[in-house]
Amino acid sequence: MGGLSFSTTAVPRPTTTISWFTLASEGDRSLCISLAAPRNSRKNQRRPQVRSAASMASNAFARFARSAAPILRGPARPPTLRQCTGFERTFRYMANQAVDNFSFGVDDLLDSIFIATTNTAGVRLCNAARIKRVSVWGPALAAQPDQSGEIAICWNDQTSSTADDMGAPGIPITDVPMAVTDIPHIHTRPPPGSVAAMWQSSPTSTVNLFGITCPAATVVDLTIEYIVLTGPGGGISTGFVPIVRTLAGATIGQLYNSIIGNFVPFDTAAI
Repeated sequence: MGGLSFSTTAVPRPTTTISWFTLASEGDRSLCISLAAPRNSRKNQRRPQVRSAASMASNAFARFARSAAPILRGPARPPTLRQCTGFERTFRYMANQAVDNFSFGVDDLLDSIFIATTNTAGVRLCNAARIKRVSVWGPALAAQPDQSGEIAICWNDQTSSTADDMGAPGIPITDVPMAVTDIPHIHTRPPPGSVAAMWQSSPTSTVNLFGITCPAATVVDLTIEYIVLTGPGGGISTGFVPIVRTLAGATIGQLYNSIIGNFVPFDTAAI
């Protein structure tokens, strides 16, 4: 090959200084390398990164996979499951007249759903139940001009079923309409640890769980959790407990919701 000659061309700042070389044998003049960069431009020292479309798509998919498929870690051991059969239901009632501190007791709780065995008697479907929550909506003052419009739930705050439990005056929850068209409303749960929040199963208990005060046409939603009456083998037990109240005109074998005091259920199968 022939000799190799170099030539350098200086370009005024801030343009980059470049070098040229010539291959004497081929006479090819080509751009070789950049020798210097402007001193006052740090931005220009960073070359833009050229990324292929395939690389960008791969990174995007990896980010999506990390966010869309988290690692699920369950309990170290299988959790304990309830072995008995149960269900939860919300009953809706309406007061057919004004009520002053009506006592909702254990017998009302357990008799709330039953099967008629004769035209006048029935048996409880469940052998245990507990109150989950109560919601009350009173009518507006315009619909009851001769009443105060107050609605109230007073929970039994006893911590046992004994009548002489000390330090349990009860917990009242109240609301009143603030205008002629205002509708009072309360939503409440039994106090934790109180007898009102406990499972009830005694067929002879006379404990009151809460008292309610309201005008006529008040709507009450009562949510109850039940345990179905089952025997040792899991089948329907033969030891059904009769309901307390006496029926009138019931159909044998029909499942009914019970009328509680002056509160009538919003249900065609109510008696």
